[in-house]
Amino acid sequence: MKNLTIMRRLLWLSFIPFFLWSCEDKMDEHYEVPGWVKGSAWELLSDESMDGQFSMFLEAAERAGYYEIMNGRGLMTVMAPDNNAFTAYLSEHNYSTVQDVPARELKELIGFHLLYYSYNKGSMENFRPEGEGAYDEGTEILDPGLYYKFRTRSSGEPTREVDPLTGKSVTVYHLERFVPVFSHYFFSSKKIDAKKNYEAFYPNSTWTGNDGFNVSEASVKEYGLIANNGYIHTINKVLEPLGSIYDQLKSNTEYSDFLAMYDKFSIYTPNDELTQKYGSALNADTLYLHSHRSPLAPIAMEWYKYDYQRLDTLAYRAYSLFAPNNTALSEFFNSYWKNSGYADYNSLDPLIQTLFLNEYVYSGSVAFPEEIVNGTVTTASGTKYNFDPYASDVNRKMCVNGSFYGLSKIQTPILFNSVSGPAFHEKRFLNFLYAMNSANLLSSFGAENEKYTLLIPDNSAFEADGIFLNYYAEGGKLEQKPEGEWEAVSSDELQRIIRAHTVMSEEVELKKQGTQIVPIQSAFCYWFVKDGKITCSNHFNGVLEPGSTIDPFVEFEEVTNSGKPWANGKTYTYKANAISGLFEAETEDGQGNSLQKALAICQDTRYPYYCFAQLLKQADMISGETIAGLAGRTIAFIPTNETLKNALAGKEIPGADKLMVYEDGSLGLIDSGNGLTSDEKIELKKYISNYFLVASSVPSACYPGSKMENGEYVNYSGNTIVYKDLGTSLSIQLKDGTKVVQVSGKYNYFPFCYNDGCFHFIESLLM
Repeated sequence: MKNLTIMRRLLWLSFIPFFLWSCEDKMDEHYEVPGWVKGSAWELLSDESMDGQFSMFLEAAERAGYYEIMNGRGLMTVMAPDNNAFTAYLSEHNYSTVQDVPARELKELIGFHLLYYSYNKGSMENFRPEGEGAYDEGTEILDPGLYYKFRTRSSGEPTREVDPLTGKSVTVYHLERFVPVFSHYFFSSKKIDAKKNYEAFYPNSTWTGNDGFNVSEASVKEYGLIANNGYIHTINKVLEPLGSIYDQLKSNTEYSDFLAMYDKFSIYTPNDELTQKYGSALNADTLYLHSHRSPLAPIAMEWYKYDYQRLDTLAYRAYSLFAPNNTALSEFFNSYWKNSGYADYNSLDPLIQTLFLNEYVYSGSVAFPEEIVNGTVTTASGTKYNFDPYASDVNRKMCVNGSFYGLSKIQTPILFNSVSGPAFHEKRFLNFLYAMNSANLLSSFGAENEKYTLLIPDNSAFEADGIFLNYYAEGGKLEQKPEGEWEAVSSDELQRIIRAHTVMSEEVELKKQGTQIVPIQSAFCYWFVKDGKITCSNHFNGVLEPGSTIDPFVEFEEVTNSGKPWANGKTYTYKANAISGLFEAETEDGQGNSLQKALAICQDTRYPYYCFAQLLKQADMISGETIAGLAGRTIAFIPTNETLKNALAGKEIPGADKLMVYEDGSLGLIDSGNGLTSDEKIELKKYISNYFLVASSVPSACYPGSKMENGEYVNYSGNTIVYKDLGTSLSIQLKDGTKVVQVSGKYNYFPFCYNDGCFHFIESLLM
């Protein structure tokens, strides 16, 4: 019988933790409990066996209105400070008795000691939300102890705040606080020293949780006293209700400049659920939650996110803020933005402000000093924080929604110090900053172990392309008017613009004399440099347009970091001209400029490839806007019009004896009534196909110094082309042919590039 009773008790104890949380807030739900459990939490703490050592805590709880809850049958966990702890608290706050503590303060104070639902020692050491009825496919399954926050009955009084977007005063509801519980599992899972890291935040407390846990600043004296409505853990200190990271900023004028900038992005969101529950009692028509515009962390909210159902997120996720004080901010502004056109932080563009602020927020979990030293906690750009988190001038505070570090000096964020730096530093490059950010490519330029060369167009280049930066309440947008109405430039288009201005994995010194070809991020797209000027391969193709007199080359200059190099490469800018404001790159979907299309639709004799295009048609190789048989990217070597005119006159082209070039430059039949036979077309096609290299054998566009190595390449006629890069010129030859053909240097060996290949001109035939 005795064994049966023991088994029943053990069975009951094993089920207590499973009543903790559910998908809804069950703050009024009660459960039947066995009769053998000795009274409620109130009764247990007031029992004569306790010798009155919790009388002050109970007096405070009764004055705060928690008697019914503590004496009821709703499941709860009580963190109970003894009289010694309460006496110390009163003395520290200049109170003589519990009666001296204001009612509102007392309610928040005692509520912070009362946790929803019942947690024994094991549950608090290693809380598992996936085992508490809160599991779903999105639940984060973490190592032991990392679910460290527990919801209490303490919440701040609603506040009246001004919404910066509307200028109206609103009532902000403050969610119930979560109390941090740091167990030995918590620190071992993080692989950091428990004592050193805990006491860094709580210098007036002692780590005693090697076989259990500390509750915020308190040590546990006795674990797991069993009441009929939950558990009691007695503690050696009164728990001070924690404020949010935002509260920490607001309470210290030393960080007022950082807070003022952060608050410019405040968002006040009406909450119907909270309004229905508490609006009437608070005499408020609408209750709001105070957060901040993405990507900034909502540091004013007590919870990581407002979602009762995501227990895993609420128990684990947190923010860490590394806030520079006013002096640090001022010193950084004077060193970085001096003579930049910006007068102060308020004059910075909102996007710059947002990205700057976001560099000082870590949104993963609560960050401890050792994690900062180890580099496991990083900036939004993925770089390590470069400060000593243990230093005496670092203001460390644990908050209800994470951790706070107040800094007296700050490093330059990597994005501000990388090749993207000019876009942050100078107003004239602001549109490019918006383009990088909206294309979701900005962070890639912050990689410290990569090298880049960036060509940044100024704002006028965007505007020459019809792209303007417009501002709205929610921020700035790059927009255009393709059909008379403003619409946002698509992310795909912005990515194409960025690719056209980026060289990956290489720091390139652009030449001021001679010629240079620079491969950029997009395949078969290049920058061409000539005598201190630059163009892109897309713009260079414009020199072939009939009647074009516009020089595609424009001036460029290097943009340095106030005379010093950028951290991960070089940055240049260029002056837009009449062809197009922005350099262009081909689309990745094959929908851009096409070599096949250019040849297939050519009808104007002024194009220098006109005669070659007409031979393709005579050989029945044109199908719509494509060339039959060609696939993928190819390299073509195209004889000039003059070369083909002379070759046709000399009957040198197989299958084309019936063709000629007329006086007006057009190509056609010598005798209009005597067209090419099928055999002649086949013969002509086979010969013309010699001028196209098979795509699979083409590594890149060819030019002196390109990745295309000297060697043999297969053409579409099935023959072999011997290609030679002579350093300053190029040549090709049929392997079994008798003639070496020089590639024309008329265009400085700059290839004419398209999304499906490139071509060079040659001035003699393959024989």
